[in-house]
Amino acid sequence: MIQLPGATGLSNSFYKVHPRRNDRFIAPTDKLIALYPEIYFAEIAFTGHLISRLCAVDSDRFELVRKQLAATWTRCLKALVGRANGPVILLWLASRAPQDASTGIHPAFVTRKMIEGLRAYVSDIVEVVAERGTTGGMQFAPLDSLAAEEMLGKAAHEAAAKALRRPLIRALG
Repeated sequence: MIQLPGATGLSNSFYKVHPRRNDRFIAPTDKLIALYPEIYFAEIAFTGHLISRLCAVDSDRFELVRKQLAATWTRCLKALVGRANGPVILLWLASRAPQDASTGIHPAFVTRKMIEGLRAYVSDIVEVVAERGTTGGMQFAPLDSLAAEEMLGKAAHEAAAKALRRPLIRALG
C-alpha cells in the first residue's frame, strides 16, 4: 500500500530537494533561475515557500513548473509501483477529494487525472476524505496543538483502515 504524496517534494528539472527531508528546498536549477530571474533563491529553505513564491510572482510562468511537477510525480510513482513485488494499493488520504484542477492543498498539485493514470499499474485505488482539526485520541505536547489540528486525526486513520480492509483482503487472497 502506498499513500499518495504531494508533487512538490520531488527533485525535478526546476529544483532539487533534500533526499530524506523532501520538504527542504536545496537549490534551483539553471532552468528555474532563467524562468524566474527576479527571485533570490538563497532566502528560500522549504518547498512550500518556494511554490508560494513562484505562484505569487507569476502564475502563468508557474504553470510550466506545475506541469513539470505532475510529470515528475507520475514518472516517480510508476517507478515506485514497478519496484513492488506484489499487488499495490494506492491510498488517497486527505482533507479534500482529488480534483480535476491542481491545488496546493495536500497532497499538493495531484489531480484525479494523475491518479487515474496509475490505475493500470496497481491493483486498486482507495480514496478517503476526512476532516482536519479533530484531535480526539491524538497525543501531542501542549505547544503542538495548532499543528495537531492541521493533521488528519484518529478518525481519519480509522476510516482509512476500514476502506483498505476489502482491497487488502483481495490483494492478499
